[in-house]
Amino acid sequence: MRVHKRRFGWVELCLWGGTLLIAGHLLPRTAHIYSLWWQTRAEVQALTSERQALAQEKLELKAQIERASTPLGKETLARERGWLKPEELPLQIKGE
Repeated sequence: MRVHKRRFGWVELCLWGGTLLIAGHLLPRTAHIYSLWWQTRAEVQALTSERQALAQEKLELKAQIERASTPLGKETLARERGWLKPEELPLQIKGE
């Protein structure tokens, strides 16, 4: 029984060398594309969290508008901001 040894010929050697050159040429581009993808992914996550925060703020503002649409709600908001009715006087406490 004869064992066949594999030897690379010039054609195979040139093909492997060409493959390595192409891979070496494409590797920086691939790394750049990957870094752009990573940055885009981070931006999407940041914008998604910002969108969620804005949606929450929108709900809070809608609730505040809903509350301010009633007379009692208007008076409550005015008092929270320190407003008084024309006939009311602020409580003043004088020290010693």
